Amino acid sequence: MTVRDQVRTALSNVGRRKLRSTLASLGVVVGTLTIVIMVSLASGVRQQINRQFESIGLNRLTVTPAGGRRGPGFNPFDMAPRKKLITAQDVKRWKALPGVAKVTAEINLPGSVGLELKWNGTNQSVRMSGGEPMRGNPFQETPKPVAGSLDLPDSGGIVLSQGAAQSVGIRTNDLAKLIGQNVEALLRTSRGETQSFTLRVQGVSQDKSKTIQASVADRLAMKTGGSTPRTCSNAKAMTR
Repeated sequence: MTVRDQVRTALSNVGRRKLRSTLASLGVVVGTLTIVIMVSLASGVRQQINRQFESIGLNRLTVTPAGGRRGPGFNPFDMAPRKKLITAQDVKRWKALPGVAKVTAEINLPGSVGLELKWNGTNQSVRMSGGEPMRGNPFQETPKPVAGSLDLPDSGGIVLSQGAAQSVGIRTNDLAKLIGQNVEALLRTSRGETQSFTLRVQGVSQDKSKTIQASVADRLAMKTGGSTPRTCSNAKAMTR
């Protein structure tokens, strides 16, 4: 039997078994598409994970002073003072170490102090971000600015998240008009005492959480009530 006869016989058999042939062809198509989709999905997930780990950076170190202990046994409510405080001299010394590209001091407000953003008579509770561009979790890519710049001056500036700006009544179309305007960061203690800090808006991040970002100097001033501070909570170092 020639090749032509074989092709003619195969086509004839396909014509006699239309339903079987259709189902077989459909199975081949579905199976092929499934394999292609699974391979593409796995490749996309792998690329996304690689980008997230690249954004975290394996060359970053966090230095936190160890706390003391007040007696034997474990007590989660035993808030002993730090054994060693990180000072400006420590940060300066770390910057001079070989292989260190950047050192950023971190200042955290006490947990008993609430932070509010005040704008046009509206107060909204917000969180304070660190010295780097804000993001909700370490596996989230660094947000991009939707208005202004995310670079902070040494003092007197503030970066708002889009969620924080909208929470005080600022519409999305008006975010650009907010740049250069003054807003108030209001600290409120558990006893009801308040202290206000006026900061100029430098930019608005695309982050949807209610977060603000201030410079190290401004966070130090907030933590110490405006006095001249000399220590920080921890520091983040980036190696080359």
